[in-house]
Amino acid sequence: MYNKPVKVNFTKNFQKVFSINCISKIPVPPFKETTSVKELKVSSALLSSFYKRATTIDAAIILLAGYYNEPYRLFPVVFEISGYGGDYHSYSGIQLDSFPCIAVFLDGNCLTGHSTYDNSMNNEPWGDALVTEMTPFLEKKLRCNDARFLTGHSSGG
Repeated sequence: MYNKPVKVNFTKNFQKVFSINCISKIPVPPFKETTSVKELKVSSALLSSFYKRATTIDAAIILLAGYYNEPYRLFPVVFEISGYGGDYHSYSGIQLDSFPCIAVFLDGNCLTGHSTYDNSMNNEPWGDALVTEMTPFLEKKLRCNDARFLTGHSSGG
């Protein structure tokens, strides 16, 4: 979000309050799917109840080497949580082919900043939503085996 420039004069009056009203949003371009990169948005009853509004768990799903060529093969899943400010949109429109797994790049952004996908008083219950809502949904939708790996970067690690 952003607003028009505002001129502010700083003085030694520490009681003075400045108001900044964000009036415009920078539009997020639509996610561009490719053969190997898909967008996934899973509705979360837990997060919707906590935030009192419809909330989804968002991710980029990378279907790498062999997913389409081996239709009966099951694949391990690697979940990655980005650091603060990172999100899954960096995978929009790219074509990848690498190691044989399903890679899930979770969006850590939430109303209060970065969820880190753990339960907390501020962001509750992202950890539960990942384990009880996102993971079962993903495993029903894609050909996953029982192997799961969770990794991340910075505050996502």
